[in-house]
Amino acid sequence: MRWILPLLAVRPAFVWCLFFAASSIVQGQTHSIDSLEQRLAAYPRRDSLYASTLYRLCREYWDRDLDTAFLFAGQLLDLSERISYRTGTANAYSSMGVVRWYQGNYPEALRFNELAREAYLNAVPRNMLQVAGANHNLGLVHDDEGNYPEALRYYLAAMRIYDTEGNRDGAAQEHNAIAVIHLNQKDLSAALAENRKALAIRLHLKDDWGLTETYSNLGLTHAEMGNADSALFWYDKALELREAIDDQQGLAISYNNYSDVYMSEGRYAEAMESLNKALAINEQLGYRKSMASVQLNMGHVHMRQGDLRKALEHQKESLKLAEEVGATDYIHAALKELSAICARLGEFDKAYAYRLRYEALNDTIFNTERTRSLVRQEMNYGFAKKQLADSLTVVQAKDLAERDHQLELSAERNRRNLFALGAVSVLVLSLSLWSRLRYVRRTRDTILRTQQQLVASEKQREAEQVRMRIARDVHDEIGSELTKITLLIAETKRAQSKTTTASVGHLDEIAAQSRQVGASLNDIVWAVDPRHDSVQSLVQHAQHYAERMLDRSSAKVEQSFMHTGPDRPLDPATKRNIFLLFKEAVNNAVKYAKADRIIVALETGPDSFVLRVQDNGIGFDPVVKGQEGNGLRNMQARCTALGATLRITSSSGTGCAVEVRGPLP
Repeated sequence: MRWILPLLAVRPAFVWCLFFAASSIVQGQTHSIDSLEQRLAAYPRRDSLYASTLYRLCREYWDRDLDTAFLFAGQLLDLSERISYRTGTANAYSSMGVVRWYQGNYPEALRFNELAREAYLNAVPRNMLQVAGANHNLGLVHDDEGNYPEALRYYLAAMRIYDTEGNRDGAAQEHNAIAVIHLNQKDLSAALAENRKALAIRLHLKDDWGLTETYSNLGLTHAEMGNADSALFWYDKALELREAIDDQQGLAISYNNYSDVYMSEGRYAEAMESLNKALAINEQLGYRKSMASVQLNMGHVHMRQGDLRKALEHQKESLKLAEEVGATDYIHAALKELSAICARLGEFDKAYAYRLRYEALNDTIFNTERTRSLVRQEMNYGFAKKQLADSLTVVQAKDLAERDHQLELSAERNRRNLFALGAVSVLVLSLSLWSRLRYVRRTRDTILRTQQQLVASEKQREAEQVRMRIARDVHDEIGSELTKITLLIAETKRAQSKTTTASVGHLDEIAAQSRQVGASLNDIVWAVDPRHDSVQSLVQHAQHYAERMLDRSSAKVEQSFMHTGPDRPLDPATKRNIFLLFKEAVNNAVKYAKADRIIVALETGPDSFVLRVQDNGIGFDPVVKGQEGNGLRNMQARCTALGATLRITSSSGTGCAVEVRGPLP
C-alpha cells in the first residue's frame, strides 16, 4: 500500500509538483468518475464498502473540482458517522484537509487533518501507518505555511512510526519531505543528504514509484545549486522510469521540471516545448489545477521573452482554471502576474482592477480566521448575557440564608484565585530563569563551535602552506642540483668524446637516469602542491606523463584524455591514488608488453572517472603475476581505497586490458 498527495512548491519564476503521502490507495490504481458513480448506484446498502467507493470518488475530484470533492467528503463523513465506520470518518476529514490545503486555506486544512489524525488513533483496530500518514499531511500544511519547525516535528513523528512498524518506504518518504524543508531554507547540502538517504532505501526496495519522486527531488536540489547538467541527469532518470511505469501525472511533472532548467539557461523554445507536453497530459487527465500551474509557467516564459500579449493570454487562462477549481494559491499568483503585465502594457485600469482583486484575496486569506474568531466571541457574549439574566432572576427568589452561602462561596473562590495567582507567578519566574539558562547555554555552544571551526580552518591553511613550501623547496633545491648534474655530464661527454666509447656510454646512461629522476621529481612536486588539487590538473598531468613515457616507444599510440563538466577540487589522496594507478598501468604496458599498439585513456566527469590502458602485446596470467609481484596487489589496494573497481583482462599471447572505474568524492 502507498499514499500519494501532490505537493506544490513555488519558485520565483516557475511552479512544479512533488509527490508525498496522503491516504491509503494502491499505487497506480485509477478509477474513472463514471465507473465509480455507476458502482455507487449499484450498491444496495449504505455500508463500509459504499463509503470506500465514495472516498475514491472524492479523490478523483481533487484535481478536477474542489467544491465537488468537498461535497462528497461531507457525504462520506455523514455516512461514516451513521454506521460508526471510524476509518471512513478519518478518510473524510483527511479529504477535507486536502481540499482546504489545495485552496490555500491552511487553518482549515490543519483543523481537518488534526481531526483525521484523532480519528485514525481512535479506530479499532488502530492502523499506525494511517496515523503516520496524518502526521505527514500536517507536516505538509505547516511546510506550505513556512512554519518549518512544526513541519519537521510532524515529519519526524511520522518517521518514528514508520521505523517502529518496519516500513522503510515510509521512512524514505519522510527523508524526501525533510529534504524539501532544507531546500526551501537554501540549506542545499542538507537537502542533498536527505535525498540520498531516501535514494538508498528506495534502490534497495526497488520501489520504482518512490524512485521517481526521489530522482525529481535530486534534480530540483541540483537545479537550485546552479548545476544544470546534474539536474538534467536526475530529471532524465525520473522521466525514463515514469515512462516505463506509465505514470502520466508524473510525466507532466517531469516536463514541468525540465522547463525550469531550460528557462534558467535562456532556452525558451525548449521550455515551451516541455510545458506544452505537460499541458497536453494534464488536459487528457482532466487535472485543471495542474493545467493552471502550467499556464502560469508559460506566461513566465513569454514574460522573459518580452511577449507581453502572449503572457497575458496564458495568465488569463491560468486564472480561469484556478477559479474553476477554487485553487486560491493559483488565483492569487495569476492576479499578481496579470496586474504587472497590464501595467507594463499601459492598461492601467485593468492593472488596477487586478490589483484590487489581488489585495482583496490577501485580506480574505489573512482575515478569514479572524472573522470566525469574532463571530465566536459574539456568540459567547450573547450566551453570557442570557446566563446573567437567568442568574439575577434566581437570586431575587432566594432568601437571606442562601445569599450568605453565596458570599462564603465567593470568598472561597477569591482564596483559590489568590493561590492560583501565586502559582502562576512562580511558574512564570521559573520559565524566565529556564529560558535565560537555555539562552546562555546555546550562546556558549555557538561560541565553542565557532572556535572549533576557526581552529580547523587554521590547521588546514597551515597544512596547505607546508605543502606549498615543500613543493617549492624540492623543486628549487633538488631540481637545480639535478640540472647541474645533467649539464656537467654533457660537458664531460664533449671532453671525453675523443677517448673511449665505453665511458661515453656510461655518461649517457647517467644522463638518462638523471632525466628520469627529474621527471619523477616533477611528479612528486605536482602531487604535493595544493594548487594542483583539481580534477582538470589530474587529467592534464596524466596526459603529460603518458606523452613522456610513450614518446620513445615504437608502438602506435592512441590517447584520450577528457574532463566533462566544470573543474572542481579533488583531495590529495584521491588525486595521488588515481595517478599512481595510471602510472603503474602505463609503465607495465611500455616495459613488459612488447606491443605494437597501445591505447591509454583517462576520462573524468562531475562525480566519476574511468581509466583504461590496453595493448596487443604478449599478455600474462593475472593470477600468477598477482602471486609473484607487488604491482597488481598495490593496484588492487589503491582501488579499494578509492572505492573503485579494477578489471584486468589478459592471457598469454593475447595482450592486456586494464580498466578502473570509480567515484570522485
